[in-house]
Amino acid sequence: GRYDLQAQAPLPEAFKDPRVGPIVASLLQLLSAKHQPGDVLWIEDRALGRSSTEWPVGVVSASDVLRALRHYGAIDLPRYYASLLRLRRAGVYLIPLGADELVHHLRAATVQGEELVETEELSTLRRYFARVLESGLLVLPQPDAPEAPGEQVFLFSVMHAIGDALLAVWQSDRQADEKRACSMWLWTSFGVHEVQGLPLGTTGPQPYLLIARLAGLIGSAMKFENEEAHQRNEYLAWLG
Repeated sequence: GRYDLQAQAPLPEAFKDPRVGPIVASLLQLLSAKHQPGDVLWIEDRALGRSSTEWPVGVVSASDVLRALRHYGAIDLPRYYASLLRLRRAGVYLIPLGADELVHHLRAATVQGEELVETEELSTLRRYFARVLESGLLVLPQPDAPEAPGEQVFLFSVMHAIGDALLAVWQSDRQADEKRACSMWLWTSFGVHEVQGLPLGTTGPQPYLLIARLAGLIGSAMKFENEEAHQRNEYLAWLG
């Protein structure tokens, strides 16, 4: 791609402090520069990214850039998903998860007996989420400041991805035993209902969140089309 180096903008007098390093100075110059509609800043820093909601310009990360490249047809689906996995393996944390990514990798997995044979790609996704939970980077709003910036977007992306992927599995033409195996993998690999701090502004794991998650999955049965009554019944039987 093409990159243009912008002229260095002068720093406001208030920021001309010798203790301000080059990274902070660069950020201040970016924020104080004149922006046009549609401008974004590509910043790979989650502390800044989650605090940028009130900034005069949007902030994107590598996963956002990849999504844009895929949207405009610059890369195909296999390369898009492979690139996301490469970022996850490299330890780029808090990349949102989508149902399409889960379903893409589930299609390549086989079932032996009643269990899904986990591919390297699915293993990467499962271990990635576990590492995020253990990293200490999953910052959520505190009880006394529930509106504060946090990483709830990442968690919500995982929750929605699991629910939508479950529907896609049961709407597919796979055999019933394969659907059950895929569904069990989806439900057991991402224990979102065990995350401390959910619902937002609470402390400790919330048992009733598990009940809420199950209720939401039951309600999702309404998304099956009329001609998918058989798949809907199979889905509800599995939930039961």
